[in-house]
Amino acid sequence: MDLLSNLYGASVGTTVGDTNIGAEVTYRQDLPVSVTDPVNLLGFGYKDADALQLQVSAIHVFGTSALWDNLTFMGEVGANRVYNYGDDELYNDRFAWGGSASLSFEYLGILPELNLTVPVSYRFNPNGVSSVPDNPDGGEGGGCLAQYRAGCRDVFSGSAVFIFLPFILWPPAGTIRF
Repeated sequence: MDLLSNLYGASVGTTVGDTNIGAEVTYRQDLPVSVTDPVNLLGFGYKDADALQLQVSAIHVFGTSALWDNLTFMGEVGANRVYNYGDDELYNDRFAWGGSASLSFEYLGILPELNLTVPVSYRFNPNGVSSVPDNPDGGEGGGCLAQYRAGCRDVFSGSAVFIFLPFILWPPAGTIRF
């Protein structure tokens, strides 16, 4: 397994009205991917393969309203496919796609030098669990985080996370992983 791989890619970005839109495609050679390995105690290992990845993203700032001082939407959909190995050789799937969306509500100056940011996010993965490392695995979920910010430094940060259980909202076969 090489520590270096060849990477080829292209990206584009533009605005549509007040929304920033971006897209990219990458092809990577000799990327370590998870493969089944009955000798390994974990049941998987890594071998080099080629992989294609596509993604599209959008960012939109809504600005001020009676309910928030600032609201930002960020969304992304991506897919990847592994070459050189079949589904029976890979620990996860050859093809996977999914995405995420988040809204970040900002409340500025609620007390002197106190701003509150409340990001709410949701992710989905309707098809496959990626064999490419560093990709989110299966299921649906979300989270919420509130931050106390004083001046330019984070003095206190707290979080609360919630998870939508895929078998309740939508039962795709084989995407639930713990």
